[in-house]
Amino acid sequence: MSGYSRSTPTQDKQFFGQSFIGQNLEHHDFADADLRQASFDTCELTGAKFCRAHLDQAKLPDQKMAQADFTKASLVHANLQKVKAAGAVLREATLTTADLSHADLNHADLSSAKAHRAHLEQTILDYATLVNTDLTGADLRGAQLLRADLTGADLSYADLSEANLEGAILVGAKFQHTILKLTQLEGAIWDRTTVGSADLRDAQIAGRIWVLMRGLQNPQALRSRLMPLFIKLSVFAAIVPLSVALFLWMMVATHAWMQLPATRGLLIGSIPMLLLGLLVVLFVPDIIFKGYCWLNSLWSRKHPDETQTGSSTTV
Repeated sequence: MSGYSRSTPTQDKQFFGQSFIGQNLEHHDFADADLRQASFDTCELTGAKFCRAHLDQAKLPDQKMAQADFTKASLVHANLQKVKAAGAVLREATLTTADLSHADLNHADLSSAKAHRAHLEQTILDYATLVNTDLTGADLRGAQLLRADLTGADLSYADLSEANLEGAILVGAKFQHTILKLTQLEGAIWDRTTVGSADLRDAQIAGRIWVLMRGLQNPQALRSRLMPLFIKLSVFAAIVPLSVALFLWMMVATHAWMQLPATRGLLIGSIPMLLLGLLVVLFVPDIIFKGYCWLNSLWSRKHPDETQTGSSTTV
């Protein structure tokens, strides 16, 4: 197809089955266009606008489309393999059976998108927003979802084998019959309803997953701000007292060893107590967290109208 200006909105929006080869379509406006079964080959689509466009069965493999806008676009059974679409917007897009395998969608926004049985194998979705996204039956094997926000997402019957969800927000997500074999879940943030519906027997949880019960006045703050802050404060509470205690003990022990030889036996005998104190300090984060759980439980009982569930714990 011949080239045309990319600075003005598309005049003729009928591109059914047409081919775009080697064209610079950066920031081009394809809003509301009919691009069904269209083919894009080695095109530059960075920042292009496909809002409400019809791209069913379109072929866009390996295209550069960072920051492209597909809001409410229809991409049923479209081929988007290996696309470079960092920061792309696919809010409320229809991606049923679309192939996004090996695509780069880091920091992309797929909020409220419909991706039934979509192919997302080995797809990079780090820091992506998938709030209320419908991923029922989707293939997410080996996908990267580091710190992605899947709040309220439906992952029923999805395959997340060997996927990486470290630090992901999974509050309110649905996991009925979801495959989590060898899935990395360290640091993931859940709530009680999520855990209750998920089968974690085959998942890999090397560290901790946070289970929130949404018992405070502001659940959004609880899931997005309070928990990361709590983790940082817990580490601070463990490391700082330990460092100060070790420094003071070393100063006193060195002075006593040099000036008071009679105390050397006492100093040697205090080493086991020092090690015991070290273990206690290392458990400060857990102690703080259990205290938080207890306070949250008290709040939930005293304010039943402002909470959906009762307490907060860890798995």
